[in-house]
Amino acid sequence: MLGLLLTFDTFTVGQFVSFTEDGCPDGHMSVREEGRPPTGGQWCGSAWGYTVYYSETRSLNLTLELRRLSEQVSSSSTTLLFYP
Repeated sequence: MLGLLLTFDTFTVGQFVSFTEDGCPDGHMSVREEGRPPTGGQWCGSAWGYTVYYSETRSLNLTLELRRLSEQVSSSSTTLLFYP
C-alpha cells in the first residue's frame, strides 16, 4: 500500500496556549485523511527538527487557519514553501 509522508523542517503557526479549550487562539493547521473520520486535532505553536506526519491513505487535506498575525510576522516577509 502506498502512503504519504509530510516532513516539516520548521513549523510555526501562532502560539500554543493550552491542551484544553481554544489552545490555538492565533490559528492552526489540521490534517484530514481520505476515507477516515476526522480526528479534530490541530497543530499550532512552533516545532523544530524532524517533524513528520505519515498517512497510509492516498490523499490528504491540509487546512491552514490564521485568525491573527503577530506584529513580528505582519511586519516582515512571510514565506510558505511546498516541495514535491
